[in-house]
Amino acid sequence: MLGFPTNKKIKIENKLFYFLEGREISENGCYRTLALNKEDASICEKLDGDWYKSSCYSDLAIKLSRSSFCDAAPDKYKDDCKLRYARAKKDFSLCKDLAVDTYNRDSCFESMILQEKDPFLCANLSTVSKRDLCYDKLAVEKRDPSICNSIELEKNKEYCIVKTSRTK
Repeated sequence: MLGFPTNKKIKIENKLFYFLEGREISENGCYRTLALNKEDASICEKLDGDWYKSSCYSDLAIKLSRSSFCDAAPDKYKDDCKLRYARAKKDFSLCKDLAVDTYNRDSCFESMILQEKDPFLCANLSTVSKRDLCYDKLAVEKRDPSICNSIELEKNKEYCIVKTSRTK
């Protein structure tokens, strides 16, 4: 039976192949695994492509509980890194540092709201429709019509009050 090498790099006809635990992995996968195993962020810079580098930094940040690793991620992926860290560690203090009016910032606050069930956090969402939906969901979930009073659009507010009144 022909076996695969374990934790080796081999060269066949000028092409490098990397193996980890008997499986072939990409060069990026090899560097990422090495960075995580050695807990060395400088290895992340060897990865090819900004997204892969960012993923390496966020994996290290999560593993070592240090969000500061995200500061080294390529600029266009810094927010992605911080969002992954915030969700994994349930450390939503980073949400406010994400760019305003972005998917990542709203997504971070939405994760925080799901965790905390705090209607005051809905005010951090970027659009009226997102805020109103947030208040509505929490009001129904908590069976608390007073939360509906924070809804900005009157028709949404009235509908929320009707829904929460029915669930009591």
